[in-house]
Amino acid sequence: MDITQNTYTDGPVIDNIFIAVLYIITLLISVGAAYLSFSCKWGGIVDNIIIRILFAFAAFMLGPIYLLYYLIFNYFGKLC
Repeated sequence: MDITQNTYTDGPVIDNIFIAVLYIITLLISVGAAYLSFSCKWGGIVDNIIIRILFAFAAFMLGPIYLLYYLIFNYFGKLC
């Protein structure tokens, strides 16, 4: 192995494509979580747009964790 070879950037092209696909999937999951959070009004309790935007931002940042929360509390609890 050449001493100047960088193993992080000189890998096969398929690795770069795989990483790009993972980023796209992660972005779609986060956007979906933010959409679910923003569209939910928690049984009519929350009508303030600022609070809904803050929850949507938190859902975007937490992504899959928020989706688990949504499944347990909002879907099974029938709040949305």
